[in-house]
Amino acid sequence: MPRDPHTLLKQAEKKLSGGDGFWGFLSDKSGSDSDGADLLEKAANAFMAENSFVEAGKAFEKLAAVYRDKLELDSSAAGAAGSAIEAYVKAGDAAAAARCFELLRSPALKKGQSNRVDRYGRLLAGLYEKTLGDMKSASLCYDAIAEEYESNHNPHNARKNRIQAAATRAIYFAQLVTAGTNPHESAKDLKYVERTLMKLAQDSYNTNEMLFRLGVVYLITGDSNDYDKAAAPAAPAAASVAAQATAAGSAAGTLAEEANAALDAQTRLDYGFTRSREGALVRDLAAALKADNLPQFVKLVMQYPGTNEESKAWNETMLMLAGGYKWKGNAVKAEIERQKRQPFEDSQNEGQQQSWGNQPPPQQYSQPQYQSREHAQYPPEKQGANDLEPDVPDANEWA
Repeated sequence: MPRDPHTLLKQAEKKLSGGDGFWGFLSDKSGSDSDGADLLEKAANAFMAENSFVEAGKAFEKLAAVYRDKLELDSSAAGAAGSAIEAYVKAGDAAAAARCFELLRSPALKKGQSNRVDRYGRLLAGLYEKTLGDMKSASLCYDAIAEEYESNHNPHNARKNRIQAAATRAIYFAQLVTAGTNPHESAKDLKYVERTLMKLAQDSYNTNEMLFRLGVVYLITGDSNDYDKAAAPAAPAAASVAAQATAAGSAAGTLAEEANAALDAQTRLDYGFTRSREGALVRDLAAALKADNLPQFVKLVMQYPGTNEESKAWNETMLMLAGGYKWKGNAVKAEIERQKRQPFEDSQNEGQQQSWGNQPPPQQYSQPQYQSREHAQYPPEKQGANDLEPDVPDANEWA
């Protein structure tokens, strides 16, 4: 069997087209399609082995169509679509990977396979987020994964992906605001972030972290009124969700229910948040921005530990965007570098200012408490001419 992927691909196409010579029309078509699928899979794997990821993706994508349309093997079609996504992601072809992701999410293929949608959806989201910097598309991927989990009654994993969807959309919103472009688009994304984070905050799990993120989002715009919103973010977010429901009118449906729940919860959420560590941090950040106090702002950014690495990275990204919008140019980065150097410079300055002639005398340690055998101090009545002789009692003492 030839190992060249191009040769395998040609053989697969010949099988799938029924081109088996004069007697091809008499052969079993399903057998020909099955053989063609096998050859396609071998060709795709051979392309992967050669790191020809685009060609591999095309072969896997065609294989998925053969499994679905000709052989009616939906599970195999889903597996081939996932392999195509993986190949296209390695090639950096987001459009092709997204096309295969939609194929994977089709009702015939997914059939409750939430884990498969999660795995390949995250691959695609990672390509958008980490490689291409397309936060809006990454957010849509996480949303799609969350919807899949919700349809299969898995709220924990759905919530996890909703958090990432809101996080990436918030960064996209911040990028639009700080770039000064498309205010209408940024307003739509802000509404999405408010609605999503407000809904997440109403769960008992990690409420203050969600409200903290919402508060940070309000710090982005550079507007003094939004700085005030950041300190108690549940109330303005609830008002935003209610306004969205009102605008939707009779079509609001679930949105109207979310609005009512948000309005009912806003006071309770803000009350707890303002007394939390996260609430204090947002208030301090807002105060530093209002007072145009760059050193204090940077100090707060550097001190926030985050609940995990992802949380800390998101916080730093958002606050760097907020600071960069407030203080133009590289002022924030320069201040961060200055504060990182400050402890070292302070220690050097202290060392240079210290007078080495006035050093305190070395510490006087006490003498050891033990005595050597050679200098043992015997009682006076026992000492004789030879102090080293053992003290042997007189024979009369034994009488």
